[in-house]
Amino acid sequence: AKSILKTVCPKGIITLRFYTISKSQTFIITMRWVIIGLVPVLCGVSRLWAHSYDMWGIFIFFGVTSIITLCYAKKRFIKPYQWGIIHIVDLVSISLMVLGRSGIHSESFNLYYLVILQAGLVFGVRQALACGFLSTVLYTCSVLLTAPTDVEIRKLAVRVIYIWLVGITGSYLAYLEKKHQKLAITDYVTSTYNRTFMEQSLDFEINKAAAEKDNLSIIMIDIDNFKAVNDQFGHKVGDLVLEKLAGIIQSNLREIDFVARYGGEEFIVTLPGKGSEIALEIAERIRNAVEKATFRFSNVANPIYITISCGLASYPIQARNMDDLMKKADEFLYEAKRAGRNRVYSKAG
Repeated sequence: AKSILKTVCPKGIITLRFYTISKSQTFIITMRWVIIGLVPVLCGVSRLWAHSYDMWGIFIFFGVTSIITLCYAKKRFIKPYQWGIIHIVDLVSISLMVLGRSGIHSESFNLYYLVILQAGLVFGVRQALACGFLSTVLYTCSVLLTAPTDVEIRKLAVRVIYIWLVGITGSYLAYLEKKHQKLAITDYVTSTYNRTFMEQSLDFEINKAAAEKDNLSIIMIDIDNFKAVNDQFGHKVGDLVLEKLAGIIQSNLREIDFVARYGGEEFIVTLPGKGSEIALEIAERIRNAVEKATFRFSNVANPIYITISCGLASYPIQARNMDDLMKKADEFLYEAKRAGRNRVYSKAG
């Protein structure tokens, strides 16, 4: 299997966006609200009612959870640095609750695990370990501020070890989950995104464009006479052509643009924030690059040359939803084929 590290997809930006609107964020939000809902139950069972520091910690945790939930409901993308701030705020609020419950006697330290796992689900192992390190520092400081006894310091050392053991385990599980999700959204042949992910992401981008009153364009790309390549050189060489073509397409895009294999020899390029005029320039640049490219492979004596046809459609000028946008792009691709191939077809309005 091809390594995910060799993917020609953007440098994790779109993938990250996918995770923040998928099961990972749903799980994070659910767990946070469960914790908030259990606060009165835990206080009632333990008969240890919240102190002032506890209340501040709970209030901060509630506020952050409300913001994340609101962003999720409105399909707003939480940026990486904003997630970093969220993690720090969470750790500080947990430390306040630890301090308010006399340090080592507080069971709130278990919440550090949630933040470490949250960081792992959103970003990966290194960020989870960074949260583990910060959790250790904050928890140690919170306990030391309460003037602990020798016995309590030994208990602190044991809990720090637990934090690291659970943190490392949780971050590794998060890494595996993230890796499996990457494999699930990646096309094996071209290392671009697959159709399922493209449709989910395009729907998200259209909703985002509607909320921000922005433009969005897609380019439907099809290789001209690709059947002849497969018939003459075989399907293995055809796969190599598809892989190299995907690299050429991606090299002409921004990091926030993304390309997906739609099926067979068809690709979809999504251009967030781009209207039809700029998208047309990008499509022509891709078409020219492919036309000039030489496809050389070790198992083929002569170089292969291919051309592509493109259909370009834009939101909101030509369509108001994903299905209509895809339909327009497909119609325009057909027009490009009918007009003689090796061209981009678009239509204003």
